[in-house]
Amino acid sequence: MEEDRKVKTGKASLLDIVRHLIRKGVGIPTIPSIAQKVLQATQNPDCTLAELEAIVRQDPALAARIIKVVNSSFFAGMKEIRTLPAAFMRLGFKRVRDLAVAVGMKNVYKGVDGHLKKELEFLWRNAVAAGTACRETSLACGDQNSEEAFLAGLVHDIGSAFIIQVLHGLGKKDPSIAALPQATLKELLLALHPTVGAEMLESWNFPKVISHAVRHHHDPEKAAPDDRLSWILAAGDLLVRKLGLDGRRPEEDLPLAPQRAFQSLKLGDLQIGKLLVDLEEKTKEIAEALA
Repeated sequence: MEEDRKVKTGKASLLDIVRHLIRKGVGIPTIPSIAQKVLQATQNPDCTLAELEAIVRQDPALAARIIKVVNSSFFAGMKEIRTLPAAFMRLGFKRVRDLAVAVGMKNVYKGVDGHLKKELEFLWRNAVAAGTACRETSLACGDQNSEEAFLAGLVHDIGSAFIIQVLHGLGKKDPSIAALPQATLKELLLALHPTVGAEMLESWNFPKVISHAVRHHHDPEKAAPDDRLSWILAAGDLLVRKLGLDGRRPEEDLPLAPQRAFQSLKLGDLQIGKLLVDLEEKTKEIAEALA
């Protein structure tokens, strides 16, 4: 009982620290300034594709990576895309926004050494796999916002990345934090990452539908009744676990069709089977494009 009390106190204390840092803007991982400009510009309902293109052109590396991703199997059409205007025409406004942010997201998973570095590497692989799984799940549902689902999947565990970076910083001053047992670390991440992730995304001015879904991806039944994105995130998580796409041991015996996420999305055995067949190759391809 005493040990349980200590763990709960630790969660509350850590959440207070993380929230303070988010409010003060101290120590928060940053996405590239161009991606931030894209997010800010798209808050304006009068923003045009031409204006977004002008912003992205300020970062040639980002522009090149967008073209690379557009030519992947995710977006490939009949004709190869070689220029930014052609890429933007194929993608459309919302896809440009989501992809511009997505290709810079790997920066958030850097800056940590020691045993926590390995945990961040798992989180990045999980982010790419979940983004892919959520996009494909969204398409299987016939949704029109599959790239929004991809971006939501990519950032759904972003709170864990920040918590690890906070613990890394605290551990430099407190050896007991640096030596935090793996089981305790996992418990802290599981308990806190949805709230921390949602509050981080809000501080970055992410679309509210994404931050809301991130907050509820482990309890989508508490989200709004029409909030499909939370259920898509929950389904994407299960697909990644089933296949072990984050580099961890696959949970081959994990049944998917009976899970509430797939039942809520009305996806049956045939559709789930197709998702499982396609995901490994598509995850590998998008990981290479985002590297």
